[in-house]
Amino acid sequence: MSCEYCDMIAGKKEAAKLYEDDSVIAFLSPAPATIGHIVIAPKKHVPIFEGVEDAIVEHVSKVANKISIALFEAIKCEGTNLIIQNGMAAGQEAPHFSVNILARRSGDGFVFEWAPKPLNEEEMAAVELQLKQELEAKTTEKMPEPAAEEKKEETAEKKDEGKEEKPEEESYLVRQLKRMP
Repeated sequence: MSCEYCDMIAGKKEAAKLYEDDSVIAFLSPAPATIGHIVIAPKKHVPIFEGVEDAIVEHVSKVANKISIALFEAIKCEGTNLIIQNGMAAGQEAPHFSVNILARRSGDGFVFEWAPKPLNEEEMAAVELQLKQELEAKTTEKMPEPAAEEKKEETAEKKDEGKEEKPEEESYLVRQLKRMP
């Protein structure tokens, strides 16, 4: 089966590449849903999210964050949606895992809403039990705790104590807050 994204990665098919490193590529979507629709894909062919190595998922997330920031700054969008269409039933068209970043503006005409489907208590309890059992069976190693990352930051902060602080450039988040109505 032919893979459009693999062809772009190999240079066999034209792509408006925005970012590329050893493990991922980011390009403007050839069929954009909005102005500034960007696709990020691992270079290694993996059809669905469950097959992607944890390190690559982490790297794709970091790249997506940087690209989202660039969208706010470069094209002055007001928001972004990050979408993973995982499997044909979820709308995945290319047989290659990817993250779509959609630049959003108020009134852009792109509707991304759904009506909640209420479940009764019995249905909710059954789904909860099934998911908990499956997760327990699948989780053979303990997932990393966020606290471990916080400890790394605390250690870094302690190392920096006593050093003269330099005034920092106003962060992206502060600039974004100032734009909010």
